[in-house]
Amino acid sequence: MMSQPYSASEIVVLKGLEAVRRRPGMYTDTQRPNHLAQEVIHNGALEAVEGHCTQIDVTLFGDGSLQVADDGRGLPVEIDPLANVSALELILTELYCPPPPRLGLAVVNALSRRLDCWVRRGTEEYFISFRDGELHSKLTVTRSIDRHTTGTTLRFWPDPTFFDSGTFSVPDLQHTLRVKAALCPGLRVTFSNEATGKKDEWFFTDDLRTYLIERLGQSERLPVEPITGGCHADSVVVDYALNWALDGRAVVRESYVNLLPSRKGGTQVEELLRAGVARAVRQFSEARGLVPHSIELAPEDVWEKASFVLSAKIQTEDLGGGLTDGRLASSHAALVKSLASDSMSRWLQLHPDAAERIARLALATARERIRDGR
Repeated sequence: MMSQPYSASEIVVLKGLEAVRRRPGMYTDTQRPNHLAQEVIHNGALEAVEGHCTQIDVTLFGDGSLQVADDGRGLPVEIDPLANVSALELILTELYCPPPPRLGLAVVNALSRRLDCWVRRGTEEYFISFRDGELHSKLTVTRSIDRHTTGTTLRFWPDPTFFDSGTFSVPDLQHTLRVKAALCPGLRVTFSNEATGKKDEWFFTDDLRTYLIERLGQSERLPVEPITGGCHADSVVVDYALNWALDGRAVVRESYVNLLPSRKGGTQVEELLRAGVARAVRQFSEARGLVPHSIELAPEDVWEKASFVLSAKIQTEDLGGGLTDGRLASSHAALVKSLASDSMSRWLQLHPDAAERIARLALATARERIRDGR
């Protein structure tokens, strides 16, 4: 579980990775080390978003360690002129306090008994190693390689003293990898479990509809093919897939900001999607004369039985165009809401029979809400 932030006096006293080791719950979920795995995997996925990575291979070894290998550009290794150490060492040891929305690889290092990292960059492969967060083997060149062979391989052994259970939840790990593949079409993701000898692979080439269909399984849904839409602007890309459950409440509701499960920013984008789609359904229903004067469709009526997957990728010029976990600017928020409404409106107009069924489903929910005094 996550713990409370440090006081100002504690921040002054604690240095480097000691802060993480003293209070790990402030930085990660201490039930299992899955959160650490997510951070390492996320680095390769970000490379994929920027067009530099086509494959991520994850291996869970019998000794409890996890290895993540990608074919991205490779983490930077040049010497930092101020710190007089390699950029890679800084990445694996430099800590921000209070922590940013992402963990950072330094947190992975701090909470691991051992961490080994290989970087393929330029025409050389580099290696660095840590034990209990302390430098064990300084950065060295291990071999010469072809300049087209690039990427990062990081293997870490979580320290069980920091977790309720020192073992990874394999189903949760598999879900994380499936999501990364779905959010990065064209990225191939594999998972090998040494204990079982089983290997899984995920590869998506289209939008989010295939992923949502897989998640819904045999659930009866409307429409059968999920509705997809989104907003593609200069610094914000939002994609969604949704449909409605006919045999009960929604079973899938997932939103991601910059490939991470939504927190503050994701909640905002999700709210904008809800508002835009609800407005479109309400306007369609009213235009078709489906809504009695005694009923006013609320957003929750439209969304109660809706399953969806939402992905937002936000960039900021302040970070050199890189992805950030911040909230949308007001102009982008208005754009997302408007385009969500417009794309949904177009779909409803093009599919009037299914649209009427969606509207009647929302009206039935509204009647239940009014009847129950909700």
